[in-house]
Amino acid sequence: MRRLVGVACFVIAVALGSLCAPVHADEWTHLLKLIREIQSRSESPPLERALDPSASLPWGAIKDRFDRICGKVPAAPDLADEQLRALIADCDFLSKVLEQSENPQAKVFLKRIKMCRDFFVYSLELREAPAG
Repeated sequence: MRRLVGVACFVIAVALGSLCAPVHADEWTHLLKLIREIQSRSESPPLERALDPSASLPWGAIKDRFDRICGKVPAAPDLADEQLRALIADCDFLSKVLEQSENPQAKVFLKRIKMCRDFFVYSLELREAPAG
């Protein structure tokens, strides 16, 4: 199955490389149909499972999500309340994933994501506190 996904990536790369050449609509239709077929056969988990913190995520995906979330700490005072609440929820989700991870670096990232969460909560509470 992984070979099939690799073939799909190769087909996409070839198609993107040929964007400079004139391409007929029929070729794109066939390519899109092939991509959909490969996606339906791939072993990737459905969205519900991907959002389940008990489902194992690759360490690279965990680090990317961590970088995306904690990279917003400097901008936290300028973010909208809804964005802060979403970031807090993302921190909670990632904390659960890190708690279940067997990677030795997970404890360090868990501590850091909790610090990011605390700062987002502090920024939100600071706005909601009565002035005075």
